[in-house]
Order: sequence, then structure tokens, then C-alpha cells
Amino acid sequence: MPQAVELKKIGTNTWLSPAGLKYQGRDPEGLTRVEHVLRHARDIPGRDGPHGVFDGGEDRVFAVIDEGWRLAQEKRIRPDVERDRSVYLIPMGRRIGYLGGQTGASRGKPPLSRLFLVIETRTKSVVTAFPR
Repeated sequence: MPQAVELKKIGTNTWLSPAGLKYQGRDPEGLTRVEHVLRHARDIPGRDGPHGVFDGGEDRVFAVIDEGWRLAQEKRIRPDVERDRSVYLIPMGRRIGYLGGQTGASRGKPPLSRLFLVIETRTKSVVTAFPR
């Protein structure tokens, strides 16, 4: 389990991770990108369908995302590019979370070992990230 990392606030609704990932702006529901990603720090048992939940709580979420980003760069993992979004599915080589939500509960909350990471294409701005 990676050590916790601290995001540095660099502007209104903008934070920077040690690996250089930016969390800026808000999602369609009005949450900051940090708040959006942190929804995956705990299970939402009543949520319809699957919900990837990080192990280690809020303290570890951004460390795992930074680790995944570095792995993607080292291993030259190519994203699926859909217009302005680049989608990475990064094998982490270990458990990083579990499947929560109603789907996860019905399957016994199986472990997850890949990081699903969506970045704005040609930037380092995170749209979302969660275990898959």
C-alpha cells in the first residue's frame, strides 16, 4: 500500500498531485474533481450497478492514482482516446480495491486490481479514477 500523498492547492478548485496530475474544475453534479474521485474511497451500498472502491480510504486514493499514472508512463500503456477524453485501464499487479455498490454486494465484493483512469486528452487533468 503506497504512502499517503498530499495534493497541493494551486488555484480555485485546482489541485496538483506529486506525479503532476491535475484535479481541476467540477463534474456535471457540481462536485470538485477531488470530491468526485473521493466518492470512490468508500462503498455506496445502495448504488445501482457496480462501484469501484479504493482500499485504504481517502488517505491512499491519490497515492494509488499517482502510482498508476507512473506505471502507465513506464509501461507506455496506450489509452483509448474518445475525443477530448483518454481512458487508461492500468494493471496494478495487486489488489487496489473492491467492487462495491449493489453489483459488488451481490458478487461478494470481489477484489479489483486495475486502475480505471480518465484524463483530458493531451493534458494531465483527471476526469475520474477508480478501481476496476
